[in-house]
Amino acid sequence: MGDAESSVKVLPTSGNEKIARISQGITREEIINVKSSALDITYSMWDFGGQEIYYITHPLFLSWRSLYILVIPLHLELSDDAPRKEDEKQLKGSAVRTHRTILDLLHFWLMSVYTHAVPESHLDSRYEPKVLLIGTFAGDEGLRISKEKVESKVQELKEMIESKPYKKQVLFPICVIDNQFSERSEVNKIQDRIDGLVKDSEYMKVRKPIKWRTFLTEIEGSDQNTLTVKEARTTMTSLGIDDDKEADDVLKFCHDIGHLIYHQGCELIVLKPQFLNSIVSNIITVIDSEKMEGDLAKYWRDLKDKGVLSIELIKAVWKEQKGHRDQLDNIIDMMIKFDLICEIPEKPDGRRQFFVPCRSSPMLHEKESHDKGHTVEFTIDFHHFLPDGFLHRFYVRMARWSMQNKKSIKPTFHCRQMVFYIDSRHRVVMTNEINIKECHQIKVEIYATVPVGAPATVNLDGKIIEDLHGTLEDLKKRWAGRIEYSVGIVCPNCSKHGDKELIRIRDILTDQDEYASCDDGCPSIYVGDILRAFNKGTTKTSLEKTKPPQGASAAAGEVSSTPKAREVDNAMLNTLARYIPSYAYNTFSEKLGIEHTQARNILDKYSSDYEKSTRECIAKWMDRSTRSVTDLHDVLRETELGGLIVHCN
Repeated sequence: MGDAESSVKVLPTSGNEKIARISQGITREEIINVKSSALDITYSMWDFGGQEIYYITHPLFLSWRSLYILVIPLHLELSDDAPRKEDEKQLKGSAVRTHRTILDLLHFWLMSVYTHAVPESHLDSRYEPKVLLIGTFAGDEGLRISKEKVESKVQELKEMIESKPYKKQVLFPICVIDNQFSERSEVNKIQDRIDGLVKDSEYMKVRKPIKWRTFLTEIEGSDQNTLTVKEARTTMTSLGIDDDKEADDVLKFCHDIGHLIYHQGCELIVLKPQFLNSIVSNIITVIDSEKMEGDLAKYWRDLKDKGVLSIELIKAVWKEQKGHRDQLDNIIDMMIKFDLICEIPEKPDGRRQFFVPCRSSPMLHEKESHDKGHTVEFTIDFHHFLPDGFLHRFYVRMARWSMQNKKSIKPTFHCRQMVFYIDSRHRVVMTNEINIKECHQIKVEIYATVPVGAPATVNLDGKIIEDLHGTLEDLKKRWAGRIEYSVGIVCPNCSKHGDKELIRIRDILTDQDEYASCDDGCPSIYVGDILRAFNKGTTKTSLEKTKPPQGASAAAGEVSSTPKAREVDNAMLNTLARYIPSYAYNTFSEKLGIEHTQARNILDKYSSDYEKSTRECIAKWMDRSTRSVTDLHDVLRETELGGLIVHCN
């Protein structure tokens, strides 16, 4: 499970042999056609490569007309780090995660099936793809565990699964097998169970016209790796399949049962899915660096260091795969439509280049830093599941969006971070931190670039927010039908208790109220700076809800012109730290004179607890000299948090 050396590989049967044999895995996805001995059914067996560098390709192949088999090494502790066999050269600089536990990987694979392999009718649970879990309890060196220990781990797995959204897809009881000295009867039972599950699947009961099977037989008899939709339609017409909708249904059906790769809108059909996987894997995952020498060396460095793929590398891989020259453009078009790559427009020399975000190598500590003016921060939260295949497709889409809006400034990629421009005055940084608790979030910073000798503030309309939502929704519809996401500001009042509720940014911009709260009913926080950044007016609602204390004005909560020149006390400091929103932390700390690196170190020190971090920043500011309440008011105004002055009088 999750590792290429402990995968399920189903072998062809002959004589009395049965197909479900647990064996050493393979390093690439492989398809093996197997005919069941009990049923007149031909299986297409796939072994998904377990290395994380292949995860971006999984949405291309996960289908709801499938039975998934997941193998779990029960001789290991479920809380142990899962074994990894990747070549360290492949791991170095690639956008893969750190070690995950066996339970983490189990959750990842089950969520992948749940999220990506979605039936056409989302509401019809009869067509949900099922997952069969097989627990093995002998290691490579003969390490075995007792029956009681096996039963305990199976119960632990069951309890974990019962609380997850995929619980209806996992089949119980979980199969267990001694993978070193298994009895033939144990293997037979698994074989029989697979046969029964396939036979009873709802999609197996739906009859299809014989001419559909005839079409599949004819195109599979070709020695070609690919054909065009036009060529496929010619064959269909000869078989009496003339209707456009039926023709599309035939191709989607053949894709869903694993016999070819077809996605609506692509002109090319891949007849041998292994061929497409080989092309994609060599281009965007693990190109053999030993072959990337001589004339290709420069292009290879650009791919490793910048995530920029040159046409010369694509041609080299295509030639090695013995692809037809006249189909190269179709393969490139397919990769673009699959959101794997994004073409860089208007190269002066006419050479084609493409961004491949998952290939950019610098790690997060090496990412670029830029001078920042006013900053707006918010979060895209994927509710505990953000697969790499979705993350990098999102980055590809945003790169395309950026270059359509500002062609003269190209995006840059730094491992799991992306930097791009909205226009010449606004830069966006999107970062997915993988080694923290919030690893299923993308943190978004929009900041005004600092012109020489002048302050800069974010000044936008709400178009980027709508475009961002539209991009996420389109990707969800196309690649991950059940992925969940929210876009907003992390509520500082509930996040400190371990929850990560968001105040949705769309609601903030729609309500146009200077104060907003999350759905959990936490105390409101000031969001007036967000409204101003997106040129939204404010209602009087927040002023009606907020009664300034004596000595404060009724306008925007600011103090009167004659405040007492008294020092900031600890009670005031604690109160203010509670109300400073997390998205304003960087700007506020900068106005306090805290350097950006120091502010981030303080945040790391308190494990992203913004309240404690803000309190320490204010304390450091106070320690440098005697500070008055008026000084603190000035800092709040400079940070565009004047509405919080009511809390420090």
